[in-house]
This record gives sequence, C-alpha cells and structure tokens, in this order.
Amino acid sequence: MERLFFCLKRMLIEVISSDDKQNQQYCLKRTYEWFVKQQAAVGLIDAAQHAKEADFLNPGQVEAKKNEVEEAEEAERLILMDDVKHQKYKREMFLDEQRTEHKGILPAQQRIK
Repeated sequence: MERLFFCLKRMLIEVISSDDKQNQQYCLKRTYEWFVKQQAAVGLIDAAQHAKEADFLNPGQVEAKKNEVEEAEEAERLILMDDVKHQKYKREMFLDEQRTEHKGILPAQQRIK
C-alpha cells in the first residue's frame, strides 16, 4: 500500500514539474487512471466506484449518454402529444372496456372546453 502511494507521489511530482504544459493534463489523467486501476486491483474500490471514476475521466461520454436520454424522452413526449395517436389510445380504452359510455352524460371532451 505504501508502495502504491509512493509511486503515485513520484508520478505526480513528475507531472507537476513538467515543462510541457500541453502534455501535462494528459499525463495527469493517465496518472489518475493508473491510480484508480491499482486501487481496484488491490480491492480498495468496488466495481460501482470504479465505473464512477471512469465516468469522471470521460466527461464527453457522459454528456453523450445524457443527450441520448434527453432525445429519447423528447421523442416519447412528442408521441404522447400526437392527437391522432391519443384519440386512437382513448378509443382502444373503450374497446378494452377500461372505460364505459354512460347514457345522458356527455364525454369530458365535450363538457369541458
């Protein structure tokens, strides 16, 4: 365990003291990935925490997943807002006897305007 932290300390010192500022962020990311893998190998973090760390290291991938979910929700919302499909769904409710028509009472659509 001490060896793990010693290696991490040496790697971080090299990253921080590096003159190549453009490569510094890349090296820091790789150092962090190495440290997380070492912790997982030793058993200090479980699979769920390891997945969370992977998400932290790939913000673009997390953003892409979030956009996919939002697009799916928007597509479903548009389907639910489609008047033709909504009328068809309500008619199917009557056919499946989930709702019944009552004589002398107008449907809610006609009563409430």
